[in-house]
Amino acid sequence: MEGTPPPSRPAPHTVYDPRCCEPLRNTITPPCQPTPPGRHTLKNPNYTLALALAQAGWNNSETARRINHRAEQTGQRGIAVDRSRVSRWIRHGEKPRHPVPELLATLLTEHLTQPYTPRLLGIAADHSLHISIGETQHHTLQAKAAAANMPAEDYARALLHTALSDT
Repeated sequence: MEGTPPPSRPAPHTVYDPRCCEPLRNTITPPCQPTPPGRHTLKNPNYTLALALAQAGWNNSETARRINHRAEQTGQRGIAVDRSRVSRWIRHGEKPRHPVPELLATLLTEHLTQPYTPRLLGIAADHSLHISIGETQHHTLQAKAAAANMPAEDYARALLHTALSDT
């Protein structure tokens, strides 16, 4: 049809280097994953880990291979990391089980010749809680967080802290 502009494409995602707020070049950002209808989860991608792996030049398969090899070398049984698991650490902020965070931090420290820890990489064990809430609750949470000039996660964390402090 003449005069009709071509359909627009969504703007590309930009990943910023957390150390200097500059856009990273030659990086592939994880695509947005649609949330199932009626459910919103409070999960964040681990850009710090993605940046460290990019600096090392390792893709998800190479990262998994190196972790498994180091586990085998050190006699640690039951470690079977695959590329999809590494992807979940990056895309969804999942935390690997012990001893994987320490193995990965050691591998990156040796390869990049700068110190890395599981906490610095955002893969240290923590006491996080991922919850699913309905669409109405999500919109209410977003509105109240915006009114408080806070990110929704920080607002939800403050609500939980207040609720649990009263007991």
